[in-house]
Amino acid sequence: PKEISSRMTSDTALIEQVVGTTVSVALRNLLMAIGGTIYLFYLVPGLTVGLVLIIPAIVVPITYFGRRLR
Repeated sequence: PKEISSRMTSDTALIEQVVGTTVSVALRNLLMAIGGTIYLFYLVPGLTVGLVLIIPAIVVPITYFGRRLR
């Protein structure tokens, strides 16, 4: 029983560390993407609108067909 408790405590601490790090990195990347898009829109609005419309139009079909192929 003591060994199981020790392992559970260790595993829980490891999961907390991994999840905390992952959430932190994901949040930082999301904020950088939003900030970068806003800054790009400030610099070149026409190009930014084009990118915001064209990139999803390319990524969505690729994702759809990639899943169907699998």
